[in-house]
Amino acid sequence: MTAAQKAVDLGFTVVKEDLTSGRAIESKDNRIISPYGKYNHPSCYFHLPEAGDIRILTVNGKECLDYGYTATGNSGYHDENKKDIPRPDCLTKVHNSLVKYVKKAAPYTVSVEIFISTKDENHGEAFEYRHKEYITKTCLNLVNNEG
Repeated sequence: MTAAQKAVDLGFTVVKEDLTSGRAIESKDNRIISPYGKYNHPSCYFHLPEAGDIRILTVNGKECLDYGYTATGNSGYHDENKKDIPRPDCLTKVHNSLVKYVKKAAPYTVSVEIFISTKDENHGEAFEYRHKEYITKTCLNLVNNEG
């Protein structure tokens, strides 16, 4: 099962902006997800209906999504009256369930990248950058083989 399917199973819907029609599309079918980068923007968003309505703006005659919650970024937003709207507890709870699933499916892996310094004191020297991330073996192989 993919993380997207798990999100749908937990109650999320998949929402994306269709650039051809200029409309926001919502579905319980994760097959509407297209590969990242096809239109040089995120392919989809996940919406938890019990957390509130999707906010859609119309810009230049096209629908685009407005406001969102991320567990690592914002804990809410300010509405048009500058009132603080906190992230709903139901969203945090379901998000945490999804995080547990992803951590089991994609082990914590050390990645190593080689960069060339642009700092004056060591300009042009290669240095190693190590970081950890949750990534499946398949994705790690793609990153390592395709850069």
